[in-house]
Amino acid sequence: MELEMMQEYINQGNTLLSVGNPEQALVYFEKAEKVMPNRVEVYLNKGIALAHMEKLDDAEKTFKKALLVDKKCGEAYFHMGCMAALKGDLAQGIQQLDTAIVYGYHNAQVLFTLGMMYEEMDNPNMALRNYNKALLLEPVNVEVNIQKVNLLIQNQRREEAVEALNHMIQNCPEYFEGYHLKCRVLSELGKYDEAVNVLEQGLKMFPEELGFEIDKARILVTQEKLDEAKKALLELETKNNEEWKREILLELARVYGIQEDAERTKYYLEKAYKECMVDGKADEEVCYLLMSVYIAEKEYKKVIPMAKDLMNTSNETYANIACFYNAESLRMLGEEIAAKEAYEATIKKCRATVLANPAAVDSYMIRALSLHRTGKHEQALEMIDYVIAIAPKSAELHTAKATILKDLGRMEEMQKEVALVNEIGGKLSTIASSL
Repeated sequence: MELEMMQEYINQGNTLLSVGNPEQALVYFEKAEKVMPNRVEVYLNKGIALAHMEKLDDAEKTFKKALLVDKKCGEAYFHMGCMAALKGDLAQGIQQLDTAIVYGYHNAQVLFTLGMMYEEMDNPNMALRNYNKALLLEPVNVEVNIQKVNLLIQNQRREEAVEALNHMIQNCPEYFEGYHLKCRVLSELGKYDEAVNVLEQGLKMFPEELGFEIDKARILVTQEKLDEAKKALLELETKNNEEWKREILLELARVYGIQEDAERTKYYLEKAYKECMVDGKADEEVCYLLMSVYIAEKEYKKVIPMAKDLMNTSNETYANIACFYNAESLRMLGEEIAAKEAYEATIKKCRATVLANPAAVDSYMIRALSLHRTGKHEQALEMIDYVIAIAPKSAELHTAKATILKDLGRMEEMQKEVALVNEIGGKLSTIASSL
């Protein structure tokens, strides 16, 4: 009788959890605990509810109670690992997940989570190994497929990404993301005819999917057929599709940016900024791009409030850029004392980022430019040279170095950096070039 009552309470709690009500779910899990205390399944469900309520310490204590009942409960170790990762201890999280697998809790979700932890720790090879293991168990798992492909793209392993996407399309033909990503990768590889063929396949499967029309416009941009791309995007804009509005506006801004039409670029970014809010907040990427335009157009008073909002984002790259743009704007407005303090804050913030991630190229560059602004020119150049060694073909980094050399009056060296930028093919509207 008690067992049936406990199970009914757990089922009721899980139903409430599934509809996004962890507080009420917890009430039923606690009722189950009163009926039959010291049951592993009760503690597991109770801990999950507490985790959903962001009470991580309480959740961890509850999972530990499950281990007191069964010290070989793999699922408890899995949840303990997730708690550790959420608290920022990824190494401990990985260790706990490995223990979960040792004790038989071995499924695609565990391997996927393990892969994401390795990815967060900048270990792409271990991340891919675990994504591949997850896909052996669940080849139709779209989330794992997409995560794997995006990781391959980020690491410039595009041919492998195409192969992975072929498998994804074969195993999950009902998801448009496979066609969309394959089109993007083929386009980046310069295989435009193949990319168009993939688009046509996708449109046959999903004739109402507007994303493929945007992909087609992106291919036209890559082929430098800007007027054709613009015409297609302006036509898409008239359809007033809320789902794809952001992408259409950003692509239009990009086309006008390439054509050096500053007013239209600004118009579409401002429109995206106002109309594409996320939970009442400005879209972070849109905010960054619009700030870059304002900096280039010397509209510094518009930058400062946007920068202050973006400084608090969890995306460290955007947060660091926002700090730097704030400092630059203060300097250009003649607020020298406030600007110096802002540069020092930017240096401190970027230093914390690169200590955690020595390969954070953007943060090193922002730190170097901030050091330059505070008079520490040789230290700034040394830092720029370090990141150029990491990413020698980054036009933005060479532009940053040219900026510093120009301000120091070292014109011959500056010209060499400018020549490198031209050789790489970097026409920038980014941090360094907007100074």
